[in-house]
Amino acid sequence: MKNTANLAFTIILLACSQFSFAQGQLLIEPKMEIVDLSGMEARNLREGLQMRTAGLSSIRVGQLTIAEGTSTPSHNHAFEQMVIVLEGSIKAFSGEKEYILGPGQMFMAPAYVHHYYTALEDSLTLEVFSAGVTTPAP
Repeated sequence: MKNTANLAFTIILLACSQFSFAQGQLLIEPKMEIVDLSGMEARNLREGLQMRTAGLSSIRVGQLTIAEGTSTPSHNHAFEQMVIVLEGSIKAFSGEKEYILGPGQMFMAPAYVHHYYTALEDSLTLEVFSAGVTTPAP
């Protein structure tokens, strides 16, 4: 019986080796993760918009491929968002203002600020979302 208990304890320890204890609570040990967004299958949001996403508990990243002439819907949300142009060019809109952005440029939309953008040519953007978002929807 003692050997069976020792074996069971050893198996449990091995199975839980990715876990750690802190202040008497079982915690998952955080580990760095490598994600290849360009290698992921894209999700079609609608005609001309394809998204790949990855995230942690407090931040989410989306890679959006947007066809020339396609716009994201005008929207706002309860979380902050940054949109970085990687390839192509976009026209970003917020209120009555519009901005032309190219590779390396970005716009930052605070929570509850209406915004959208249109691709002036086939474009690739990286969207960074703060805590509170589960599925980014452009």
